[in-house]
Amino acid sequence: MLAPPRVNANRGFSLVEITLALGIVSFCVIAVLGLSVLTLDQTRESKRDVIWINLAEEVATKLKAAAWNTSALAAQEFYFDTDGKTVASTSTDAIYTCKATEVVGDLPGTPTGSSPYKKTIRLEMGMKTSKDKLVIPLLLSKYD
Repeated sequence: MLAPPRVNANRGFSLVEITLALGIVSFCVIAVLGLSVLTLDQTRESKRDVIWINLAEEVATKLKAAAWNTSALAAQEFYFDTDGKTVASTSTDAIYTCKATEVVGDLPGTPTGSSPYKKTIRLEMGMKTSKDKLVIPLLLSKYD
């Protein structure tokens, strides 16, 4: 007569081992997803800051040309679309804003002392859809 087949007790994984492995994998996946969200936020902010700096350079060029053609540089606002093109303030394409204001006196972080050949401008970069702002002190020199 044949002997009954032996049942191997070490075959397969127990329910406790599977649960523990799933817990470890879930923890790792959640950690990676959390880091990817932070990375996306940082990337979005960096992209926005680069766009703001590029637009500030464009505004600085315009202001430098106009700064000595008027007796006082009045507060000006500039509006830009997603491509960085200047648009009207009432345009639905206006996404980015830049408010330029001449500063009487010195801004922190700029050289001190007034000169008839230098003007200090405060650029406030922003977006119509966000309350985030970036303030850039700008020192214009007449003979640069």
